[in-house]
Amino acid sequence: MSTLTVIEYVSVDGVAQAPGHAGEDTDGGFAHGGWAGPQLADHREYGTTLYQNAGAFIFGRRTYELWQPHWSAVTDPGDRIAAALNDRPKHVVSTTLTEVT
Repeated sequence: MSTLTVIEYVSVDGVAQAPGHAGEDTDGGFAHGGWAGPQLADHREYGTTLYQNAGAFIFGRRTYELWQPHWSAVTDPGDRIAAALNDRPKHVVSTTLTEVT
């Protein structure tokens, strides 16, 4: 049996949209992107370990479409999060996505 670790970005008031930066996801007129910014140093510290220990990743369509252009462009071998994302299998759960890169 394998272990499934879930990483969920959500604020106390239930917002999960656009934690990373202001222009990340403006769907529905959302104007509060980047709300997780003050905690991103913690994300890198703990995320590095979590991502390095993962055997594969499961994404929803929207997260995959937002993240894929970023991690695939990172070539710094010292960025262990991007390295893990580039090196391991990714599975996208979607009923609308017909093709992934």
